[in-house]
Amino acid sequence: MNTAGQRKLQQLADLLRTTREKRGLSQGQVAAYADVSSTYVSRLEKAEYKRPDEEKLRAIARALTLDADMIAMLGGYHVEQPEVSIRGLRIAKGYDTLTEKDKETVERVIDMVLNKERKD
Repeated sequence: MNTAGQRKLQQLADLLRTTREKRGLSQGQVAAYADVSSTYVSRLEKAEYKRPDEEKLRAIARALTLDADMIAMLGGYHVEQPEVSIRGLRIAKGYDTLTEKDKETVERVIDMVLNKERKD
């Protein structure tokens, strides 16, 4: 495995271990929540797998309340990323600054536009 791949797997191992420890969980508890063996969790935290199982990674991510896509990417899997435009990001940032009433108004307008497009 190339060094970039090894670095990602070590980052994955470190992230899983430190997150588990911060949450006060044992490897056995994480394994039980994720329905995997504690040996699997242990070996994953030591970066012993060259290609960890994607579904097991995602289950462990959920057990630790981590982003499953990010964990899958660190595990070497390709994850489709939604296209996000700069304009969309600006709108999203501005949305957070709105009052609740203004947010409701924006959502109603978006719903109206989307419903109109479906009818057209």
